[in-house]
Amino acid sequence: MMIRCPNCALHVRRDAVKCHHCGAYLSRSLAGLIRPNRVFAPWRMPTRADLRADLAARRRRVVRGAAAILFGAAILVITWRAQNRALDPAAHPISTTFEAFEKTFGPASPLTPEQKDLEFERYRGRYVRWEGTIVYLNAAEEAEPHASLRCASETQAFSTDVTLYIRPQDRYRLAARRVGDPLVYVGSLVDYGQDGAPVVVQDGRIIK
Repeated sequence: MMIRCPNCALHVRRDAVKCHHCGAYLSRSLAGLIRPNRVFAPWRMPTRADLRADLAARRRRVVRGAAAILFGAAILVITWRAQNRALDPAAHPISTTFEAFEKTFGPASPLTPEQKDLEFERYRGRYVRWEGTIVYLNAAEEAEPHASLRCASETQAFSTDVTLYIRPQDRYRLAARRVGDPLVYVGSLVDYGQDGAPVVVQDGRIIK
């Protein structure tokens, strides 16, 4: 014998514990233990309150999903930046100052040229963070952007201690500078400046 479910009004067996259509318990003593599925009988149209509740539930799901996606994307970006910074040698320059470097490789160094060549292998390709005053500037579009810098206080006004080659991303930052401006930079050592020539630094990144 069949009876009607009090929740969805569909027919179920009299001896059934719960409705197999909506999941509602048929026994009053068990009713409310499990929340039944929300269904509408074919002859019952949903009310405005039902539609508003469904729309609000969908919006909440969309908002939660979008928030989860944005949070995951933010975590990925932060992790990617941290990994790139850890792998970028420019983020960890050696602590050698220009003055200390000049004592080892400059004209007053006690080392012979052969000894300087051997010693410089420890520095080649390493990044340094130095500062100096611009004495010459070339940031033209057709040429490799570079600047000549005076780094030592005892160097003559227009003498060059370092030739700094800027990476392309910093071309316009270099173009905004003028001769006589101070410059703090990070770059890779390429040549220590043999026979009084300037120290050559490449992949320069302007700090300020």
